[in-house]
Amino acid sequence: MEEYEDYDLTLSFHAKNAISALNEMMRPRGAEVRFDYERTGPDHAISWVARVMLEAYDWEDGVSIVMPFEWTNIQSTTKEDAYKQAAKEAIYILQRKTVSDMLNANNLANASTPADVITLHDRVCYLAHEVHDLTERTMLEYFARGKILAAIIMKLSHGGNEEYNVISLGTGQRIIQTPVDPKTNTHIPLKSDGSCLLDLHAEVVTRRGLKRYLYQQLLKVTQQHSSHILEPSQTNGHKGLKYKLKDGVSFHLYISCPPCGDASVFRTKDAKDNVPLKRKEAERQGRLRAKLSDGEGAQPTIDLQNDGRLRLMSCSDKICLWNATGIQGALLSHFLEPIYLESITVGSQHVQQKDHFPRALFKRLDGLNELPHNYHINSPATDLATPGMVESWLPNQVKTSQYSTNWCEGDHRVEVVDAHQGTVINSFSTEQDPISRLSKQSFFKSFKELVNTHGKWNLDGLNYKEAKKTASRYQQTKAMAGQFLEGHAQNGHRVNGFKLGTWLKVTDTHNVDSFPRP
Repeated sequence: MEEYEDYDLTLSFHAKNAISALNEMMRPRGAEVRFDYERTGPDHAISWVARVMLEAYDWEDGVSIVMPFEWTNIQSTTKEDAYKQAAKEAIYILQRKTVSDMLNANNLANASTPADVITLHDRVCYLAHEVHDLTERTMLEYFARGKILAAIIMKLSHGGNEEYNVISLGTGQRIIQTPVDPKTNTHIPLKSDGSCLLDLHAEVVTRRGLKRYLYQQLLKVTQQHSSHILEPSQTNGHKGLKYKLKDGVSFHLYISCPPCGDASVFRTKDAKDNVPLKRKEAERQGRLRAKLSDGEGAQPTIDLQNDGRLRLMSCSDKICLWNATGIQGALLSHFLEPIYLESITVGSQHVQQKDHFPRALFKRLDGLNELPHNYHINSPATDLATPGMVESWLPNQVKTSQYSTNWCEGDHRVEVVDAHQGTVINSFSTEQDPISRLSKQSFFKSFKELVNTHGKWNLDGLNYKEAKKTASRYQQTKAMAGQFLEGHAQNGHRVNGFKLGTWLKVTDTHNVDSFPRP
């Protein structure tokens, strides 16, 4: 059933023009669509048999190869209809194949890993792009192109063996647009039911995908009493109240471009004359920056006015915060000990910013001490992938796309989200207004299921905002880190005696968290 829905969705973006849809699907595969046909039957009852042909260019031999698409011989009374029906059949066959590929994405990616890809950063980079290439084949071309890619890879080390799997993958570089009242020309409050995704930048999307995976693992522990990555922890002297990662389990973040904000706005040296940057530019380092609705780039929060638009902290600032709080978020902190990234890998074409990554992503927190129990400042291994691995991945050469995509291990399909609205455009739910599987509302539903299975009745009946606030140690760590980043610069000194900005909270301007249990 879901495969047919996939197929119908693909056609819907071309007003049911199957030929155009098929062409869009084949371009990411490097193939063009042709048709072979023959006329059959007597003159008074002519029919046409059409078959899809695919033309691909063999770069090694320098020739074009034309091959038939199996099982697409379609007969009709007109040539045009035969073409369309053959294209529809080809789309259906492709969808069945991509479902199989997505369910086996990590096996396929690991099997194709070259022998010379041996370092951690290169392995993470290679697997992220290989799995993304598989997801890209399930989409129309304009859903996939021109976006930053981020992925979280899980490494399992046991008995001298190492296993790598892409757990979560996301693309995108926009935040939701704040709606405007045409009569008053003022911004309208965002939806307050947790159904929309607000931040569609790749790093944030892939982290939400990891959180979804962790919910699945916790539910698996409670339902099947087993997990290959989690084991009971001991907190406050009571076993089983929380879980932690097993020994040998680690998570690694890959980003195809430096995260927006402090990690990407500065160069180590001037690209032309290879001299250190001027003092004024160095003094601007460490400033908090925010992404704006309807805007490109991250702006210093110290200069921002509240004009009703959505303002979200830059990805550099968010990643820096995660290196204090962990990547599990507030709700999962009721069930999990903090989980920290082991490494961060950035696409290799960004050499000029390389030296800024550690400073921007975790060293800004140097000097922050006395965090709550089990929390600490994390220092992940940070580096570029080997030059040449991803030089063709240059999303900034085209205008940012309004689409964001996400995938988690075990998914048979990619979810596509309209970043302008924060809503799903290819959900397979039977509900009238389907919501993203990464939305706050979806996570809160999983959270409530965990509350019931774990018997944490003190959390039952709380709305989303209240449930987050009761994660006291997480919230204390988040507040301490945020305040520290507001006024702290390199070497423990303020910049010219001034604050570095304000840590903006979306709930200060938009009521997006006070929705009840779904």
